[in-house]
Amino acid sequence: MTIESCRIIDIPTVVDEKGELCFFESNNELPFDIKRIYYLHGLSKDVRRGFHAHKQLNQIMVAISGEFKILLDDGKNKSVFNLSSPKQGLYIRNMIWRELFDFSDNAVVLVIANQIYKEKDYIRNYEEFIRISK
Repeated sequence: MTIESCRIIDIPTVVDEKGELCFFESNNELPFDIKRIYYLHGLSKDVRRGFHAHKQLNQIMVAISGEFKILLDDGKNKSVFNLSSPKQGLYIRNMIWRELFDFSDNAVVLVIANQIYKEKDYIRNYEEFIRISK
């Protein structure tokens, strides 16, 4: 996989006088069926998270509140994305190293995944990731 296979996805939003409603539907807005949803919150600005890749799992990350940056690395190229809108998500493919950082005070990161948690799917050592990604 390459960074080019990752992309920003616009999330459908219904707006009226009462506010805004954003939604996902498997295989419509999302390129996969949802198997797991979790979120990160209470994050310090100086904390960095992630530092892993997945062998098979694909994800979409959304800044539900606040903002943060995410570094994606395919073993050859790196790119930094700034997520700051609940109306957009970042589609992250398998075999892409990720590092989340620079969280705002009120950041909440929603993560939508196509698989349940499996520790064996994680690559947590960067040198191993580089070796496998070649």
